[in-house]
Amino acid sequence: MCNFAPQKSKIRKLPIIGMGQLQEKYKHYREPQKFMEADVYPYFRAIEGKQGTEVEMGGHKVLMFGSNAYTGLTGDQRIIDAAKAALDKYGSGCAGSRFLNGTLDLHVQLEKEIAEFIGKDDCLCFSTGFSVNQGVLAMVVGKDDYIICDDRDHASIVDGRRLSFAKQLHTSTTIWKTWSACFRNCLRRPSSSSLSTVSFLWRATSPSCLRSLS
Repeated sequence: MCNFAPQKSKIRKLPIIGMGQLQEKYKHYREPQKFMEADVYPYFRAIEGKQGTEVEMGGHKVLMFGSNAYTGLTGDQRIIDAAKAALDKYGSGCAGSRFLNGTLDLHVQLEKEIAEFIGKDDCLCFSTGFSVNQGVLAMVVGKDDYIICDDRDHASIVDGRRLSFAKQLHTSTTIWKTWSACFRNCLRRPSSSSLSTVSFLWRATSPSCLRSLS
């Protein structure tokens, strides 16, 4: 006969924070409002038309320096017409994730054409660059592996690193000796895989980018 006597839980009980406590904590927080009143608050400003090198904001044109539309195709009429045709055929959404019922034949066709263009067997498209780093990093390394981290990795890379549960070795792209030490550390563990995440090739604060702007 088995004895299933309950054991004492080792889980530490955390204090429960009620909505009233949260409201009390933040009701006097007015930092965003201060910047809004000074008209220097940079977030959630409404754009009133197509994205481009210039955009409509507040009824007048302003220069756009923060766009991620690197190809400049968001306002291309051919893309707009193709999107309209896709809406007529497929509707306004996939009604599910790619993993389950959200993969369209358009996704398969796009991935096949991209793979052929770059000379690979296959590829997988993500809806955002943020989700690429979250999804891929967590799959290629695991808890027994190492990630050599750039000290200025993008937030999406940081999230992907955490989701992988890999051991993280932090270093700086400006101090190459630290990179060398990290690589030597990984080579001493041949049974583990190592991955290097580097952001300095594209970030706007890199010395090469600043030199090109000067």
